[in-house]
Amino acid sequence: MVSAPLATNPGLMPKLPYDALRDLTPVINLTAQGFVISVHEKQPFKTVVELLEAAKKPGGDVSCASPGSGTSMHLVGQVINAEYQTRFVHIPYKGSGPAIHDAIGGQVPMIIDPITTSIGQIRQGRLRALAEVRDRLVDQLGGTLAGGSAEEFGAPLEAETERWVPIIRRLGL
Repeated sequence: MVSAPLATNPGLMPKLPYDALRDLTPVINLTAQGFVISVHEKQPFKTVVELLEAAKKPGGDVSCASPGSGTSMHLVGQVINAEYQTRFVHIPYKGSGPAIHDAIGGQVPMIIDPITTSIGQIRQGRLRALAEVRDRLVDQLGGTLAGGSAEEFGAPLEAETERWVPIIRRLGL
């Protein structure tokens, strides 16, 4: 079982002792889950546009928690910074648990996290979800069964690797 780092690690660690696309054989995609951009319940941002606009203003640096440096959630924040000229200041944590803890405690105004680990706090109203929460993802598990063939699983892995490695290198991460 693998996650997004299989596609991003070649960009972050160029001397990996393996080539995931060559050395591993995909079998089946068990689940698919998305990320969610959430803010502390008392933050003024009600939409992603409001958050982006605030992070573009002079002195508008917005701290952004993630489960750690090099995670997909960290990379998403960096891509948003590059694409929208925002100033999200990455605050890396050692996993989702500590990041969520500080987000619901108000120590950081926003968090980018997998929906599966944030959904409980969103449902309880401690975090406010701003982006890409679809009804089909907000179920008991926060994900949806994927299924499909080995070929259907391998193609997205290759596409994600081809997408993320150049971005990581361009951003100098």
